[in-house]
Parts: sequence; C-alpha cells; structure tokens
Amino acid sequence: MSSQTAPQSNNASAVNPGSVDSVCGWTPLQQSNNTDAADLFIQVDLVLFPFFLGLSTFGNILNLIVLLREKSFGGKNAYLVSIAIIDTIYMWCALWSYTINYDQVLHDGALRPSLKAAFDRVAGLVMFLQETAVFSSSWLIIAFSMERLLAIRFPLRYLTGSNLKRTAIIIATIIAVAVLLTCFRLVDYYWFYDNFLRLRPRPKIRPPRPYGLMIWSKAYTWGQVFIQVFTFLAILIVNTVLLLTIFQQRKRREKKLQAVSSKEKAYAEWYALPMLAACVILYLATQFPGFIDNLTYLLEKTCTFQRNPNMQAVMRPLQNIAMNINFSVNFLLYCGVSAKFRDTVKKMMVVDFFRSVKRRLSEDSNKSITTVIRNRTKASPVSL
Repeated sequence: MSSQTAPQSNNASAVNPGSVDSVCGWTPLQQSNNTDAADLFIQVDLVLFPFFLGLSTFGNILNLIVLLREKSFGGKNAYLVSIAIIDTIYMWCALWSYTINYDQVLHDGALRPSLKAAFDRVAGLVMFLQETAVFSSSWLIIAFSMERLLAIRFPLRYLTGSNLKRTAIIIATIIAVAVLLTCFRLVDYYWFYDNFLRLRPRPKIRPPRPYGLMIWSKAYTWGQVFIQVFTFLAILIVNTVLLLTIFQQRKRREKKLQAVSSKEKAYAEWYALPMLAACVILYLATQFPGFIDNLTYLLEKTCTFQRNPNMQAVMRPLQNIAMNINFSVNFLLYCGVSAKFRDTVKKMMVVDFFRSVKRRLSEDSNKSITTVIRNRTKASPVSL
C-alpha cells in the first residue's frame, strides 16, 4: 500500500463502490484547487502545438522528398518513409484536440455547440488514427532497430536475406496488427455515439456497454497499457544492445588501424556513435512520461501504489507536449545524424533552387529576345 494518504476533511468524497480506492482500502486523494502547474503545461501545449505541427509537416515533406530521391532505395528508406507518413497523420489528427482545447480557452471553458457536434462525429476516427499511429510508429522503430542490430552483428547473413520486399511485408504487417488492435476505438465510440451522443433529447444517464463490448473494453485497456510498457522497454533494450555492439566493433577496428587517414576515418565513425545515442535518448525521454503513467496505472490496479490526482493533472498536458516533440523532430534528427542526408537537403534547397531560378530567368530572357525579333520582323517593310 502506498504511504500517500489524504488528510481527513469534512468535504472528503466518499469512496465509490468498486473503485480502486474501495478495493485497496485507500482513502481517496483529493485534487488540490491550486492547478497552476497543470495550467502552465496546458498553456505551453497550446502555444507550442502550431510550431510542432508546422515542423512535422514541413520536415516530413522534406524527409519524403530526400528519401524517395535516393538512387539506392532500400529497407532503411522504406522504414523512414513509413514513419514520416505516420507521424504526419498523428500530428494532423492532434489538430482536432488542439482546436477543442483552444476554443474552450477562448470561451472560458464553454465549447461552441457547432464545434462540439462536429467533433462528436469524428472523435472516434481521430482516436483510432492516433492510437494506430502511436503503435505503428513505435513498432516500426523496434523493427528498424532490430534490422540495424542484425546488420551489424551478422552482416553476411543479413545481406543474403535482406531485401525491399521483405521490409515492405514487415511494415504492412505492423500496420495491419496496429489497425486490428485499435479498431476497438471505432466500434466502442460509435456504439456510444449512436446510443447516446446523437440522440435528441439526450438521455440523462449514459447507457452501459453490452457485455461483449465491456469485456473487449477491459481487455483493450489492459492490453494497451502492457503493450506500451513492453514497447518502451523493448526499444530501450534493443537500442542499448545496438549501441554496445557498435561500441565493441569500433574498439576492435581502432586497434587494427595504423595509418593517419585510417585514424581520421575511425574518428568520423566514433562521431556517429553519440549522435545515434542522442536519437535513442530523445525518443525514450519523450516517451518516459507515458511510460510512468502506464506503470503507475498497473501498480495502482495491483494495490501497490495510489496515484495522486494532482500529479495526473500535470502529466496529461506533459504527455501531449512530449508526444508532439516525438512526432515532429525526425527531420532535425536525420539532419543531425546523417551527413549524407544533410548534404542532400542542402543541395535540394540551395543548389537545385538556384538552378531552377537560373533556368527560368534564362527561359524568360530567351522568350523576350524572341518576342523582340518577331516584333521587329513584323514592323520592318518588305522590299521587292
């Protein structure tokens, strides 16, 4: 049992039968009236989201252009292209929630009826797409990390069995499993919409779920928590093993290098190691608030730890900010990790741009000269 207990007060809410507090014998913790910390994170989320949305959209468009223009389009490109598309879908779906929250702030917590009616119609689809994107993106990172680990530890075996078709099958399988897992959101929400939200007049009491849907709901809730905890730990373990493998191989190569040029090459390879570690640490840092939330949920359900409502109020907007960072900064990470990617972006944005401008100016100049010659030819008299 947690040592956190709420002070007894006359306005303390009664323990609801069947709640976690009732089952575990805990005194319900009261949420404080001081919500400055939670309000601060909500405001930060509202202010930063447009920036993250723009960065995600612009950055992922550039990611797609660069990755699709590479001559040797392989498994790495397929994974990164899929992640770019999925991340963009997530951020644009999050625009709905941002619009609702922003409208409530503008109208002192009251949502406009027309906007609420529109959101009620699409909320199930938005939740389905977002949760599918979260699962798919995380699992694609695991699959991509596993491929890199196999390529480093068993290069010959990996080269003989690796091909673009196999990568495409892995990506399609991951997305299909994510869709099958999260289709509960569509079924559950639109049953609720059909039996409660769209009714006029709306019933005073929400109808209970059918027995089969109730069982499915409980299974999905527990499965979602376990899967997210497992995914976080899997990414942590796989990338830790990957970094240790790279470290060991770099150390072996360094002992064999003797020439100065070879030492410079070794330094360049060593430079890639902290960049890769930075990418892994950034992902784990942005997912850490959600991992803690899911872990405390499991501990609370086993009567091991009682969650504080004040902390939960802060964690929700904090998780939103972390998720927005995770789904929007891939372009910056690729530029930081890959020198080839940076060079391609520079070439595309600078060299190709000026070439296109020069070509257009040249074409306009030629057209102008041609027009002048034609006008002079027409104006000059015809000699017999």
